[in-house]
This record gives sequence, structure tokens and C-alpha cells, in this order.
Amino acid sequence: MGRTVVFVHGRGPKDLPVKEARWRTDVSDALTGSAATLEFASYSKQAYGILPGWLGPLLLLYDIMRWFLPWPGRSQRRLRLAGRLSDILRANVGGEVLIIAHSFGSVLAYELLLESSADDLPTVWLITVGSPLSWVPRLFLGFEKKAPPNKAVKRWANMYHHADPVAGTLILSPLFRDNSLADDYKAPDPLAPEQPVDWAIYHFESYSHADNGYLHSRSVQNVTRAFANGKDWPFDAVTQP
Repeated sequence: MGRTVVFVHGRGPKDLPVKEARWRTDVSDALTGSAATLEFASYSKQAYGILPGWLGPLLLLYDIMRWFLPWPGRSQRRLRLAGRLSDILRANVGGEVLIIAHSFGSVLAYELLLESSADDLPTVWLITVGSPLSWVPRLFLGFEKKAPPNKAVKRWANMYHHADPVAGTLILSPLFRDNSLADDYKAPDPLAPEQPVDWAIYHFESYSHADNGYLHSRSVQNVTRAFANGKDWPFDAVTQP
């Protein structure tokens, strides 16, 4: 089996075909000259973009609540939402997969990896960007914080923008920041390669939570390039050219 790069999008984009086309463009430079394939793990067809922007935080909370609250049909809902990502991972058993998961997609990917058998997974590198994984556990009892979420996960980088209202900001509240994820999700061995790391991302998109800002960043591009070309995890991905 070969190498596959998978993108898990955030909550309810307006136009999934446009989102997929743009993400393929965003990472194409990092895959130049490699034989890696690209996959888009869509989990939603809801066009939340037609609603007023102020509803965004409420809809995000709704998405998270319907994922975690123990009401009837939760397990079927989780399976349905994670179905595409699960299918991609199962199809690549014996190979290697880089998962780049944005926003609520990072919660979905983390939980799927946590609940899957390692025998049903390929070797995984995980990048979470604009993720609410640092504060979601504060809202839901019983949320398991574990690194790695599965022994198939060999590396995990969490990337955040300091002004990202979902992941990184220190301005709105110390609770809503994602640069504490590596402290909250710890591998038993502090020197283990699967120990998660937090990397600050600085981009110039007008909306700090935008996935294309993260995807264009040097850190994401360098990890993607190293993965696609079969190189080691780039510990200096933040600074290397």
C-alpha cells in the first residue's frame, strides 16, 4: 500500500465540491513529485452558510452536543458522520495515512481513532488544526483524553492560531485556547514519538479559523511534504524553509 493524505473538513461548509477542489489545490505543492494520493472525508451536507453568521457558534455547539450527548441514536449518528473517514482508513490498511482534520472534523477524527481497532487502521500521522479539542472535554464528562488515541497513530501535531476563536485565542478567555492540548493529552512516556506537540500558526487570512490559512502554512506544508515523500517527521517544520 502507498501513502494517502486525507482532509476532514470543519462544520457544514456551504459547497462541498468547492471545498474539496480548494483543499486539493491548497496541498498540491507539498505533494509535487510524490506518489501520494488525496482523499476528502466529508461528513456533512448541511448548508449552514445560508444562515446568519452569529449562529455559527451555536451551530458548532449543536454539532458537538449531538456527537457526545447520550440521547437515542448517538452511536448510529457517530457512525454515519465518521463513515467516509472510516472507509478511507480501512481501505488503506497496510499503508500510511496523514489525516489533516480541521475544527469539528478534528473531534470526529480523534474519536474515530480512539474507538477503532488498530488492526483496522493504517499507520497514521495526525494533524489537527483550528481544533476545539482543548476545551470540548470541559463540557462533557467521560471524554477520554489520550495520546495517542490509537497505537496506529505514530505522530500528532496540533496547530493553532492565537486569534482563532475556536482553537487558539488567549484574548477571549484562557479556557478557549488550544496551545494546552499537548499538556492535556499526554502519552505515558514523555519522550515517546507519539507525544502530541502544539505548534502556533501565523497566517494572514481575514478569518483566523479559516482552514485554507492553516493549510497554506509552512508547518502543515512541511509535514505533508515529508509524509508524501517517505521522510521522517519534521520536528523543525515550523522553521525549516
